[in-house]
This record gives sequence, structure tokens and C-alpha cells, in this order.
Amino acid sequence: MQALGADLGQSGLKLVGEDGQVNFPSQAALLTSSAETSLGGGRRRVRPIIVKNETFGEMYVGPHAHRWGVPVENFDFNRLAGVTSEMRAIFYGALTDYQRRFGAFSEPLKLYVGLPMQMLGNDERGKKYERQVKGWIGGEHHWVADGKECSATIESVTLLPQSLGAVVDYAFDMTGAAVSDERNKALTKENATLWIGSNTVEAQVTMRDEDTKRFNGGSAIGVRWLKSQMDPGNLYSFGEFDDLLRANDLPDWMDMRKHLEAWSTQIFGFTNDKWGQAYQRFHRIFVGGGGSLLLRDHLLRQFNGKIVFAEDPIMSIAQGLYKAAIVRK
Repeated sequence: MQALGADLGQSGLKLVGEDGQVNFPSQAALLTSSAETSLGGGRRRVRPIIVKNETFGEMYVGPHAHRWGVPVENFDFNRLAGVTSEMRAIFYGALTDYQRRFGAFSEPLKLYVGLPMQMLGNDERGKKYERQVKGWIGGEHHWVADGKECSATIESVTLLPQSLGAVVDYAFDMTGAAVSDERNKALTKENATLWIGSNTVEAQVTMRDEDTKRFNGGSAIGVRWLKSQMDPGNLYSFGEFDDLLRANDLPDWMDMRKHLEAWSTQIFGFTNDKWGQAYQRFHRIFVGGGGSLLLRDHLLRQFNGKIVFAEDPIMSIAQGLYKAAIVRK
């Protein structure tokens, strides 16, 4: 089977495989009649992918989809569980993008999928989410992308906490070999991971390959919380805000600097609740996610020499999940 690591992020769905990787913006929008309107000078915007499937009809997906159609955004866990239509559309868009870049899938897929910790566990809620996620991701998939028939067979789905991917990404290279004895040592120690994503902030502590349950948890105080403070009137969808943030093109009235201190206070209140001063005993604190780029200085001051920033904070989870898939062959 062909292995893929999949991080179902709220700002981007990341896929990593042997051939390469894609970060597909998690934007979906309903089609509008003005889709093909020309711009000034006869130019046209590059249209997002249109995906079509019997379960959700037609949707724009991917870069700038929210500028082309009516945004469809859901941020509860039902989205990742495949209950809402736009997650499936985005997933097909990401699979389309991957195959356009690297060629059609020649074998069935083995996916290692990262999920927020609140969706995992042995209680009834966790088991329900596990059934739902495996149910919609696994199996035969058929869709149409820009008028072309597409398909994929996902034969195996393994679910892991998103934050676990960071430690694996640190310890192994893309062939599944240990990077160094020093890095590999982290797999035998008690390490923490703090992942500042679009929707949630995830905290996890592992000792070897086992969770230290009392230190684990998540909270919906990710980049979307920052957006709620900077755009209280909700003038922009989160997808539009994310586009502007990545392009460093936020409007002048969105002064991010004055909101970062309040945001960091929220996050450190969460970590203090989960870890207290026990963080001083951890071998390393692995930090990543798009939010870590904005809060780098705050994080360094808070955790001193314990911090290890992901080399690629956006793709690290998906890279680690892919590495986990090939290490476990």
C-alpha cells in the first residue's frame, strides 16, 4: 500500500507521501452564478478546483475558494468526523491536488490521520468519533474534479493524536531512519508537545510511546480565537483571514501586535492548568503549528531552554504521521 500522512487542519489539509507533500487550504464554498466574471483588463482570477460528488453536489475548494463562492465553514468536531459536507469536498480537493502534482495513485492508500486529542480516547465519545472518521475516510472514493473523473482506494486508516507527529518528525528522516542518536533519545524520554493550530491548542506528554494522560488535553484557543479578537464584527470568513495573514496583507485596522499578549495569556493559562511547573521535568517541549510562528518570542520566554521549534511548523504533523506509517511497516 502507498503510505500517506494526513493532517486534517482547519486552515489546511496536509498530505505527505513518498512522492512529496501538499498543503491544501481548507476552504470550501458553494458555487455562484458570477464565478466566471472577468476582472479589469480582461484578466481572470485563477479559479479554485470544482469538486463534485453525490454526497455534497458541487463546491469550490482550495485556494481563495471563499472569494469565489459562498463560504461554508464549520469548526466543531463533526467536520473532521465527516458529518459536514465541506470536509469531504476539501479532502477530495487535496487528493486531486496531490495526484496532479505527483501522478495518479498506483496502489491502495494507507493513511495515518492526525486528530485533535478531544476526538480520541477509549470512552464512548472517542469510540464514536473513531468509527465516524474511519467510516468516511476508508474505502472506495469517486469524485469529479474540474470535469475529470477521479478515484482513490483507502484500504487502511490509522488514527493518532496530531501532536504525536511532531516527536516522530523530530526523531526520523523521510526514509524512516533515525536522524541521530541524540534525537532518537527523545523517543525514550518524557516529552511534551504544544501545537498551536487554527482551531485548537493541543498539549500532550508522552513517555516513550505511552501518553501521560494527566498532562494531555486541548482547547479551542487556536488562531481562530485570535481572529475573533481582531475581527469582532466577523467581517471576514476564517479562510479569508487566513489568506490575508499568510500573505502579510491584513487590513490596517487589524493591529495584531496588541492582541498577541492576550492570546499568549490564554494559551499559557491552558498549559499551566495542564502542566503547572511540571514542565520543568520534561526532556523537550516540541512546539509547532501556524500559531507558533506568531508567538515564537512569547514561547521562548515562557519555557526557556526546553523549547524545540518544529523545522516546518505547518507540515511537521503530516510529515511525522507519514514517517510513523513507514516506520511501522
